[in-house]
Amino acid sequence: MKSKKIHNPYIGDPGYACFGCAPKDLNARGLGLTFSLDGKTLISDWTPQDSFQGAQGILHGGIQATLMDEIASWYVFVFCGTAGATKSLQVEYRSPALMKYAPFHLQAELKQNSGKTAEIMIRLMDCHSTICSEGLAVYALFSESLARGRFGFPGREAFFKRPEVSTKSQNTSNDPLVKKFQARRSVRSFSTKSVSLQDIRDCIAIAATAPSGANCQPWTFALVTSGELKRKIRKEAEHVESLFYERESTQDWREDLSDLRTDASKAFLEDAPCLIILFLQKFGRGRDGRKINHYYPGESLGMAAGFLISALHMKGYSTLPYTPAPMNFLMEILDRPDNERPYLILPVGYARDGWMPPVLEKKDLDKILVEYGDSH
Repeated sequence: MKSKKIHNPYIGDPGYACFGCAPKDLNARGLGLTFSLDGKTLISDWTPQDSFQGAQGILHGGIQATLMDEIASWYVFVFCGTAGATKSLQVEYRSPALMKYAPFHLQAELKQNSGKTAEIMIRLMDCHSTICSEGLAVYALFSESLARGRFGFPGREAFFKRPEVSTKSQNTSNDPLVKKFQARRSVRSFSTKSVSLQDIRDCIAIAATAPSGANCQPWTFALVTSGELKRKIRKEAEHVESLFYERESTQDWREDLSDLRTDASKAFLEDAPCLIILFLQKFGRGRDGRKINHYYPGESLGMAAGFLISALHMKGYSTLPYTPAPMNFLMEILDRPDNERPYLILPVGYARDGWMPPVLEKKDLDKILVEYGDSH
């Protein structure tokens, strides 16, 4: 039977850097395990780096135990359909795990599932099928609602397919522009790959063509590429978010956002090559310092933001509209005048390799469109 590769749905989650299963580009010192399904057995083939030795030429016993714990946790994800926590792990070392006999092969199978706990048997073998160690992991199983709401479990189905944007829609248009915008997604994990600043300036120029109340154009676009400023913005934003998660977020709110796999970590504020920060001008100033009224500034800037996101998408860039609350820290960091207030932070760049968006559906056209024509 051909084994089936298990997808890692956690790639792209904010702050994801698991020692056991994060790819090397997210944790260079980690194990970087990947998994496949072989019938009712979960398997992994793995080659260690030299730093995982104990005695010279022998895989460290602690690393062997960690390998077993990690594959057991993924067994819980894939076969039990939830997340859990290690209650105990017993390891028996059978034969020296010689580094020269890599890759090593891991197998995990279920011994017993009581509904509250799962007992999982694990075996580690070298490339000659010599058993190096065996283990028994006992996992406490969370309810699926708890696993999703508190621990970011994406659901068993996420491990078996690469999530795609839903194409279900009553809009059967084949217009390429419609297709282009149906493919737009917000990105929460950015590559550090650089962007063309001239492209970004051109997109801001497009945003500035948006309609505005009395043509007041009540907006300022701050383009931030400085690494130091991005670090300061991230630090303050994460402070604000931490307070919100600790004191203000409700259970309903956390459950509603569980599919987005978001938390207080906002690495995208540093990873994205640039941030565009939109400031709303509450009023303007004439050359003589005279106050100039601005009409419908929020609505006007909202339209400009839509123009900007669309222009960046057409240029091939990914974005993430982000609005921490409050975000008045931006006034001090960027030294903005008192007639402005922060409106939106927009990281711009490219999605990190391997990042996949959560599965989300857009409303069908017949749910959002009401047409009024002449009756005959």
